[in-house]
Amino acid sequence: MNRHTVRRAIAELRAEGAVRVVQGQGTFVEWSRIAWRIGTVAEFVPYATRQGRRPETQILTTDVGPCSPPAACELSLETKTPVLRVAFLRALDGAPWVLERRELPWPRFAGLPGILSQTRSMTASLARLGAPDIRRGRCRISCGLPTEEDASLLCTRPDRPAFTVEFVDSSPALGPVSWSQVIAPGDRMRLLTR
Repeated sequence: MNRHTVRRAIAELRAEGAVRVVQGQGTFVEWSRIAWRIGTVAEFVPYATRQGRRPETQILTTDVGPCSPPAACELSLETKTPVLRVAFLRALDGAPWVLERRELPWPRFAGLPGILSQTRSMTASLARLGAPDIRRGRCRISCGLPTEEDASLLCTRPDRPAFTVEFVDSSPALGPVSWSQVIAPGDRMRLLTR
């Protein structure tokens, strides 16, 4: 391909705001940020669609393993109690947006993986399992560097800051039903509060 053709294409992409050029470093995809309202239970697909985006959910893993210390505290479980662990990669317009990890009491939500593979919706899956009225509890927000693995999944560099949001979803009838950790590159998200 001719070098001038490449330069012209990059200039057009830059004019559209799709890439940014940093002298001496290179050309980078310019991610458009999506607003995420913290403190509410917002179904990913409708929420993203309302913002004019094309959402996708990829279930990375589901397994049963020991409860992490933060999840044990929030779910009122003993550390190392078996929990269902689910990891998702959420994408917008074909590009990775956030990595989400959830822990849910086992065996209470043993049927979740099968339902989740059909619905691709945590809220709809929990409703089918007897928790239709989910409410978001306390949220903790921090900023730091992602692990090498998380950066790779999110198609970002490990030296780029990322938000980490931890929260608990509860049901009035059941109490705490899940603890979640969401990791999002800082250049892809705008956090909103009530």
